[in-house]
Amino acid sequence: MLGLGNSIGGYPGGWTPSDISGLVGWYRFNTGLQKSGGAFPSDGDGITQWDDASGQGNNATKSSNLANYNATHKAPEFSGASDSLQIPQLELEEFSLYIRIRFTDSTITSSDVLINDDDTANNFWRIQSTTSIRIKVGGSSATNYTLHSSTTLTANTYFIMGLERQTDGEVFSYLNGTANGASQTIAFGGSPSRNFLIDNIKGGNNAIVSEVVIANKSLSDSDRAELNTWMAAENEG
Repeated sequence: MLGLGNSIGGYPGGWTPSDISGLVGWYRFNTGLQKSGGAFPSDGDGITQWDDASGQGNNATKSSNLANYNATHKAPEFSGASDSLQIPQLELEEFSLYIRIRFTDSTITSSDVLINDDDTANNFWRIQSTTSIRIKVGGSSATNYTLHSSTTLTANTYFIMGLERQTDGEVFSYLNGTANGASQTIAFGGSPSRNFLIDNIKGGNNAIVSEVVIANKSLSDSDRAELNTWMAAENEG
């Protein structure tokens, strides 16, 4: 199996996520997935590692409560609250996080955590309801974002979700390349720290995650557009 992802998936340009400044984690579509023993997984196999294509060595690994490979969608499928892939802990001040996700169950609730810190309750990015997102960054208060354009999350549809914190502390939530309303300010510093600690790709309670990108900088408008085009071009067929 080639597992080449977007190199054969129809992306029309020469840009890739490796062009993003500050890239610290890139879990690429249908690439670098391993089952126990190191081979590429077959349908239904538990995934013990998803290689980090950023060059930073932040591989996502797990030895139990594994996401399983879905050969139809060529991606990890998370089923239940315990499934996850763990990465070395990252402490992010400015950041951008992007995930392409397809919910497999119509029950989409606050139990659907996208990325979090497995050791504390103070750092998470999750679904709040089918029409909103909720985040908590370090010592800041929890913040909600209503999805733009009266969008409702549904099962069996891919969504590209993004979260960015800029150099001025403004935090934006994105859905399919469009901001979910106005930004929210989460000032830098503080005690406890308002840095974002993450070490766990949760992928929701019941969901397929085809790609994850993490950077320690916010994206330029052009890179944000390129990344959404890149993720949308993924070809499961």
